[in-house]
Amino acid sequence: MKRLLLIALIMVVSMTAGCSNKITEEDLIGGKWSATAAFKNEEAGGEPVCGYYAKGLEFKDKENVYNEYKGENFKYHLRETKEGKIEIEFYPPNGAYDYYEIYKVNKNAFAIIGPYKEVGDSCYFERENN
Repeated sequence: MKRLLLIALIMVVSMTAGCSNKITEEDLIGGKWSATAAFKNEEAGGEPVCGYYAKGLEFKDKENVYNEYKGENFKYHLRETKEGKIEIEFYPPNGAYDYYEIYKVNKNAFAIIGPYKEVGDSCYFERENN
């Protein structure tokens, strides 16, 4: 009985070890991402509110993203905060700087929440099928 319990425990740990809601650059690269909703209380719903990022993003590599609305490429960077949250920083060519908390929902969806949570600054992105 103890052996069966140990095997079951090892299987559960093995299955959950590969799962993470922390997003990486590799998760973002490939395909076009469009905002389909806002993201509040870990739920997608309502209208997306994240400026011109909502119109479409395409992550080219670990540093560059194409913004469809602006029709331009610019730099981005993922970083982990002291609290263990992941943030995405955008560096558009006009010298601006934007940042959002970013959450991996699944392999074809992520969400960003801006620093102005009180105004509902958030978007839920889905990867478009080509």
